[in-house]
Amino acid sequence: MKAVLLGAGRGTRLAPLTGDVPKILVPLAGEPLLAHQLRYLARAGVEKVMLNVHYLAEKVLAFLDEFDAPLDVLVSVEEELLGTAGALLPMRDFLDRPFVLQYGDVVTNVDLRTLLDSHVERGGLATLAYYDAEATREKGLLDLDATGRVVGFVEKPQHDVPGGHVNAGIYGLDPGILEFVPPCGDFGFDVWPSVTAAGRPIYGHRVDAYVCDIGSAEALLHVENDLTQGALAW
Repeated sequence: MKAVLLGAGRGTRLAPLTGDVPKILVPLAGEPLLAHQLRYLARAGVEKVMLNVHYLAEKVLAFLDEFDAPLDVLVSVEEELLGTAGALLPMRDFLDRPFVLQYGDVVTNVDLRTLLDSHVERGGLATLAYYDAEATREKGLLDLDATGRVVGFVEKPQHDVPGGHVNAGIYGLDPGILEFVPPCGDFGFDVWPSVTAAGRPIYGHRVDAYVCDIGSAEALLHVENDLTQGALAW
């Protein structure tokens, strides 16, 4: 199984923790976030991962030189930020079969093999992992039809939408998605609207798992507490 891990972000909401380290190396329970992510991906069955980097890329490369990674790690260095989707274009040769993609600041224990198997079986261009929640303010939400096909998106509502389907930031993708990726662009604002406008299917995949975006200092502390208290084995 192949994966893409998005790690180019600066992590401005985590300042001052990210003043001299990129977000993907922010300390979590005594280790850089990237160390946890690589071990999780390996346990999930990923054999090769492509990591994109930009901000303080040299520090990520130095870490990887010293870290005994449990899987093959390839690196795509972006001289200019390409966006969450644009990051895929320099990886074109690597993306030769269906793969999983995960945002680097998402801490999760989602079963990636089941996600990818579901994606391949349904035959869409993309399958988006989601979880149901009552607290959905400032979350990206999916609008699904009765078959589980995504028919719309709600980007970060300013109020809670009870029972909302929250985008987990973990995707199963077909290489054909590259047809819809602009040179610099994001999935939410650029790719998903283009795919749905073209009538190509995107499906949702409900997960009952731990999912937390550590984009803020409060969320990072929350995950650290879960790790130390045993609520998350990661």
